[in-house]
Amino acid sequence: HGRAGYCNVQPGEQLCYHGHTHAVPLNINLVNSMATEGLYPIKLNSPTDIFSKYYELGHYLYFENTESEAYMFQINQPIPRQYLRKLTAEAIDRPELADWNKYPEYDTLNAARAKLIPLFFREKRRLAFEKDNPPMENSAIYLILFAVLSALSRGVITVIDRYQMGYRKSSVMVVNFYNNLLSMLLVTGLLGIVVARYGFGLSFTPLLMFRLLIYAGLVQAVAYGYSAIFKKVTVMESVLLSKLTDFIIPLGIFATTWYFNWHSYIISIVSTLLVIWLFYSTTQKSTNNSQTLFKYFWLIGPVLVIQAAISPWLVTDIKTTHALIIFTILTIYLRFLITSIALFT
Repeated sequence: HGRAGYCNVQPGEQLCYHGHTHAVPLNINLVNSMATEGLYPIKLNSPTDIFSKYYELGHYLYFENTESEAYMFQINQPIPRQYLRKLTAEAIDRPELADWNKYPEYDTLNAARAKLIPLFFREKRRLAFEKDNPPMENSAIYLILFAVLSALSRGVITVIDRYQMGYRKSSVMVVNFYNNLLSMLLVTGLLGIVVARYGFGLSFTPLLMFRLLIYAGLVQAVAYGYSAIFKKVTVMESVLLSKLTDFIIPLGIFATTWYFNWHSYIISIVSTLLVIWLFYSTTQKSTNNSQTLFKYFWLIGPVLVIQAAISPWLVTDIKTTHALIIFTILTIYLRFLITSIALFT
């Protein structure tokens, strides 16, 4: 509050030109209490409004609730000392606490102080760390680095898949097991670096575990599908099969998020048509081969579309880049678990 209550100076009284801020850890609303006693609430749209209202109204009380809704009250009548304390004590059905002299509550104050000081120091260290280490999402270098690593790892795994299944005739189960084992070993180091630098960023809840399982299951289903067709088609044919889903994936995302970008969709269509033209202009394909490719498309196409459509929902409450990276790494661990169970049971 500002200069209010007993700060309404009368002849012979002590001046008290200073403000007080009371932070009370309670979910209570004093607006109705003050309005009942004749103090009219003026809702503020921004904290800076308090300055213009002060010059307009003079003495005031200020109240902000747990929803960050702020109100200003003009002091148009005498109010008792410790007025806000009185209203707070009444709101929690402890009116006796309004008398500070009788109920100073030193034990409660010291207990709260001992509990909060470590939190304040932790927050201070966090702010100092963020000042010296900008958040990951503000660094384009990190995004470029992870994009390059993703492309390289995907390319290496593709070559390994072709070698394992094309030359060594390994089974789909074995190839996926070793792929996920290699991926898990590679990302374990990255996980340690990200957690040490930015924290874990995720709270383990039943809903999060459910989302992780769904996401890992869908991605692994796509991987099994690709592995199955890799044994029967060329690299160019597999590129064509995956590219055909670009016709449908944006529509699937729209169905679950109501988000649609015409520019992106046009680029997807044009690039897909370009791949189709390149494929059929450089190779001679019979009608039977086209029908076979169409059959293989239904092996991976629907799962790819479903994965893309529900992925935004699975990560909807993950707001930071490092938390999303950790979510992805955890799905790799789950994928390794899925392939281990499929291979050894």
